[in-house]
Amino acid sequence: MDSREACERFGRALGSTIAQLKERYPDRPLHVSLSGGRKAVAALTYFGAQQAGLSRVWHTTISDPGFDKQVEEETTLDNLAGLKMADKALRLFLQAYASECDEFTISPVPVIRLNLALPGES
Repeated sequence: MDSREACERFGRALGSTIAQLKERYPDRPLHVSLSGGRKAVAALTYFGAQQAGLSRVWHTTISDPGFDKQVEEETTLDNLAGLKMADKALRLFLQAYASECDEFTISPVPVIRLNLALPGES
């Protein structure tokens, strides 16, 4: 996120996506991940989860540093650019690494509710 406008755009898109998914699948839980991005994106995602009333988000860690570096490199925009959408999804949702599932730890992160509005909202 390189500007306030980019942060606001991301926040609006995330909020809209969460609302659409909650409306489309009202009887299913919505899982949101903080992992796989920059710290600013994780913070904005957490804020979006607060605004949407979610009770938790998820964080994934990889125990093996070498494997962590491999996943990080294989999921960069440059390395994903030439892949088909299905293959991108397999990498981004970590399904491409299912044989290494023992290396992953998925932890719930409670979302603390705050009564805050975005600037310009009442």
